[in-house]
Amino acid sequence: RMKDSLVDLKVYPEGEDVHMTLGEVLGWAQVDLDRPMDQAPNDQWLPTGQVARELLQGPAGVASGTFPTPRTSGMVIDVDLKYYNYRQAPGMTSANSADPNSRVQSSTTVCIMELDPHLRWTNSDIQTEMYSDIDNYQHTQSYGIQLTATSSGFIGRFNLGLFIGNIVNGLVLMSVATLAVTFIASYMMGLKSPFFKSFIQERADFSEEYARFAAQLIAATSIFDQLDTSKDEYLSQEELYKMVRQ
Repeated sequence: RMKDSLVDLKVYPEGEDVHMTLGEVLGWAQVDLDRPMDQAPNDQWLPTGQVARELLQGPAGVASGTFPTPRTSGMVIDVDLKYYNYRQAPGMTSANSADPNSRVQSSTTVCIMELDPHLRWTNSDIQTEMYSDIDNYQHTQSYGIQLTATSSGFIGRFNLGLFIGNIVNGLVLMSVATLAVTFIASYMMGLKSPFFKSFIQERADFSEEYARFAAQLIAATSIFDQLDTSKDEYLSQEELYKMVRQ
């Protein structure tokens, strides 16, 4: 496939060795080595920036004003090998699909090769040859088609232990165990359930709570007055020691 396309240019059946020629790759990529870069079908792979296009015509200051052919300049084709299974691949359908090229079993692993051409000057390392005459030497710089391969995709396998672990973690986060114990103690323990429920869900009467707080406040105030012998509304360390000794 071409990058960002769902059209299968060629399909290799499962178990068949993958063989392809450079000519086939260039044909799939719609690249004509002997046409200038700015002519169809090569112009679709030109860079969009004006500066980048001018550099294809030659170095700054000596640009020829015309684009070279890919056979002269070379080019780069990025090859992305994407692996999928469980029908996660884009454009892959179920095993009952009418299109034989898109029928994939759920557990079958497939590899989609995506091509992304780039027209630019592509050269290998410079080779320098020295001759017996020290004043003579030769630089050799080759231009050609460079294929860069990367791999990616989504490969998955069902893991029962991990699945159960995720369920348990989810139940813990939702406090399911606490809710279950509370429900059983409150409603499923027979005659003991009302007793347990009264402790779990203690009822509060605001008027009684106000009265209890007022009584505790009166008692605390009375005790404080008894302990504050200096009547400075402050319990000193000596007064506290006296209370402990008593």
